[in-house]
Amino acid sequence: MKYRQLATDIWEDGYILDLTDKQFRGFIFLFTNHRVNMVGIYELPDRIACSTLGATLEEWEKIKTKFESDRKYFFYRGWVYINNFHKHNAYSAIPNVIQTFLADFNSIPQDVLHYFLTKLGLNYTPTIIKKDKATKQNTVMVMVIVMDKYGSPYPRIEAKSLLEDINPADLPI
Repeated sequence: MKYRQLATDIWEDGYILDLTDKQFRGFIFLFTNHRVNMVGIYELPDRIACSTLGATLEEWEKIKTKFESDRKYFFYRGWVYINNFHKHNAYSAIPNVIQTFLADFNSIPQDVLHYFLTKLGLNYTPTIIKKDKATKQNTVMVMVIVMDKYGSPYPRIEAKSLLEDINPADLPI
């Protein structure tokens, strides 16, 4: 079982207060359902969302359109991209967590990553946090995301280990 924390001030958030009941349930569902991974990009068939929310496909499409226009969530071929996921989730930089993150990221189909990161140009920040023992502060651990435009009709996008050397000259501009 996975756990998600919600800030208690969500109940007084102006954006949330303006949502209909179905939109609100959809907003919370997209952030907290069991398919959400460490990356914030996950597969969710429309029929599961409709069934869970008690929405028709038409209602669900309207909810998705609203969330996209409001830049909260983005959708592509049954996949969900949670915008600003890293701002609401932080994971430890211990090796098992990093390996799980890498596995989650690298299991996303290339066309899905290409759509969200290249076509839509969404900024993606990994959710891994490293605690600095000296300063006792958390710092975002930047994980190298490699986009290789060679050998496929769209860039190959993958997360690399933090220990792996990346030649900046090999990265597309």
